[in-house]
Amino acid sequence: MALARSSLLLTLLLLIAGVGHGQTAPPAAEARLGDQLRLSGPVMQQDLSGNGLQRWTNDAGHRLEINLTDAAGDSHILSRGSAESGQLDIQVPSPATEILLPVGDYASEVRAMFSESFFGPIPLTPVVSNDGALIQRFVRLEVRSAGDLSAGFVQRWHEGASSTMRLSWLYADRDVTISGRGSAPGVSGEVDLRLKSGWNAVLMTLIYERGRDGRFLLRTSAQPSEMRWIYWELGG
Repeated sequence: MALARSSLLLTLLLLIAGVGHGQTAPPAAEARLGDQLRLSGPVMQQDLSGNGLQRWTNDAGHRLEINLTDAAGDSHILSRGSAESGQLDIQVPSPATEILLPVGDYASEVRAMFSESFFGPIPLTPVVSNDGALIQRFVRLEVRSAGDLSAGFVQRWHEGASSTMRLSWLYADRDVTISGRGSAPGVSGEVDLRLKSGWNAVLMTLIYERGRDGRFLLRTSAQPSEMRWIYWELGG
């Protein structure tokens, strides 16, 4: 997680130096993906030395796995997949009922996410339409070496001239909405999750433009076409 925060910080520091051009984000909408997922596509590698994105060849033969954490804090492997020659391919089933979490726990996590945002604290209290809903989610695919050691992670990611977007996947056992708005000097926040039963696409968008207020958005949304699979190498 420290690596993810560091990479996000580097991205945002670059964005602050940019010139704004009226950046927008995809509108909130239902984004149900079904009871099972297949995630696939070429993976790019983020070179933190400043050389930008390069095609990941995965010469070391690393594999991928998706981990979920239950209410007791224990980790469960949901799925394993391959990345032969840097081509991601993984099937994702519905999570078992016993590892689903109360939606209220996720709402609390969202509130904390906004209170600790890069822009500074954004007071936002999410409103949940059905407190009985159960959910699970993942934001990245873990990369494991042949010796089963951590070798980084893969995310669905895009950074533009004045925004950063990250996709995550949220499973709900029934239809439920999570919504809220908040603001602080120089920044506004919005949560608009229209979750349907099954897996849903959730897009986090950070927008910073010179001379404009920052925006922190968390929405179910269609996936922007420019998003890519990005490998963040451990220690890279």
